[in-house]
Formats: sequence, C-alpha cells, structure tokens
Amino acid sequence: MKNIIVKNLKLLFVFMSILFAVPSIIYIIQNKTVFDFNGNLEYCFLLTNNVDRLTQTAVYYIIVALMVIIYYLIINNRNILFKSMKQIYIFIIIISTIFILVVPFWCSDVFYYLGIGRLTSKYHQNPYYENIQDYVDNNNIDMGNDTVIRKRL
Repeated sequence: MKNIIVKNLKLLFVFMSILFAVPSIIYIIQNKTVFDFNGNLEYCFLLTNNVDRLTQTAVYYIIVALMVIIYYLIINNRNILFKSMKQIYIFIIIISTIFILVVPFWCSDVFYYLGIGRLTSKYHQNPYYENIQDYVDNNNIDMGNDTVIRKRL
C-alpha cells in the first residue's frame, strides 16, 4: 500500500498544482487579461458568490498545506520516485508550466511593478513624478480600490 502511495505522489502533486491554478486560468480566460484584477482572496478557488470568504480561505489553505506535505514526501522519497535527472527535469518543467498560469493574487507589488514598467516603456514617464492612474487606457473604470494605484496615491 505504501509503495502505491509513494509512486503516485508525483501525480498527486501535479493534480494539486492544477487545482491551485484553475481559478487563475478561469480568470484569465474570462477577462483575457490580469488588468483590473483586485487581488482579493475571495477570487481564489471557488469563484462563486454563494460561498463565504472563510470557506474559500479554508479551501485555499488546505490546498497549500496538502501541496507542502506532498512536496515534503516527494523530497523524502526522491530516490524511489526519480530514477534519473531527466525525470526530475521533466517533473520540474510540468510543475513550472502549471505555475506560470497562476495569477499572483497575494502580491499586489507585481501589478504595481507592471504598472511602473508600462508607465516607463509605453508613456516614457518617470514613475517617481507621474501617477499610473493618469495614464490608464480605460479611464471609465473606477480605480479607487485598485491596489496597484493605491500604492502610488
């Protein structure tokens, strides 16, 4: 029984990673961009308004905790799971590809830096003297609660 569990740890980790990435993928498909992403945890994992925030947060932490535990088990059983460096590289590529699709919802700094980069490269403005909000393409959007813009205001 233990050998079956150990041999399926890689698949379980890939499955948990996909489960972790699903809300980001759905968000990107629906909106075609990460612009105006509010970074709230209520976006995570359930993508529904009829489930309270506490439940959504619990689901998020359960998924992360399971990923940490599975990763720990993979590291402890690496000699059984990976027969060669090629298998390790393939596993890393698969997991990295999944995580490329995850929107960094915990880190508004990423979006702030994207905004500064756009302000500098597209509009040729100094982010220390200019406000990102003055250069947003779609001025019809209420940016009052936007975490990227709030950082500079």
